[in-house]
Amino acid sequence: MKILVVGGGIAGLTIGWRLAQSGYHVGVIERGRAGRSATWAAAGMLGSAGEHVANPAMSALAAEARAMWPAFASDLAAASGHEFGFCRNGALRAAFDAGECAAFATRARELVAVGDAAEWVDAATARKIAPLIASDVLGALFFRDEAQVDNRRLSVALVAALTRAGGVLHEGVNVHSLSVVENRITGVVTTTGNLRADAVVIAAGAWSALLGANLPEIRPAKGQMLALAPDGNDHLPIPTLWGPGIYLVPRNGRLFVGATVEDVGFDTSVTRAAHDTLLARAHRLAPG
Repeated sequence: MKILVVGGGIAGLTIGWRLAQSGYHVGVIERGRAGRSATWAAAGMLGSAGEHVANPAMSALAAEARAMWPAFASDLAAASGHEFGFCRNGALRAAFDAGECAAFATRARELVAVGDAAEWVDAATARKIAPLIASDVLGALFFRDEAQVDNRRLSVALVAALTRAGGVLHEGVNVHSLSVVENRITGVVTTTGNLRADAVVIAAGAWSALLGANLPEIRPAKGQMLALAPDGNDHLPIPTLWGPGIYLVPRNGRLFVGATVEDVGFDTSVTRAAHDTLLARAHRLAPG
């Protein structure tokens, strides 16, 4: 059985790798370079609790996915021969007022009730965990099991795992539309011609709706980040830090500060306004 996966980001590469492992003939089609679009621009957080979503079903799905990551990371490292920085470094969401304190304490109890390793900690404990946080932080919600991965190294590992398993990667190939015969998808139409398949998996993220065929509308959301390097005497925090409209992710000797959320289509330019906003929010959370 031949399967084509449209989209060479983390989702498409992972799907292609697992299908190839299972014995299918797999081709992954990427309009640019594999893993170099949204996957490359991400912060790499595996934050099912820290990035709280009000939808209970989505929260449950995220928690289940996070629980699968240790085994997935081990499998991928063995299959690819690459390391990609998976680690459980925890996350701390700081509270600056009484309302946030009450809400976070309630959230901690809710998470504990469903088996998550979350706790409300007072200001002194929060500063022991993350000494950089602001002096007016009143307490924090601490998630011990939150994790992160180096998303750029991850994409390299996934490409290696896919090709080692026998999958074929088509880079620089733009899929214009799906081939449909008698109400059945039979392949894709690309810049280099038609490719036939027994099944097509659409994993093109924000570009998926451009393929037509009555697919759901998916809109891109642009996010800008900063990457900061500490002075020689400064120490980066261990956990990911969250504050009002900001997160700080320590990795490989740098601190990633993000992120804006902008409805500007596929524009990928960076702006001074975003730089200033992110830096101000980061300074509010961690003045150091």
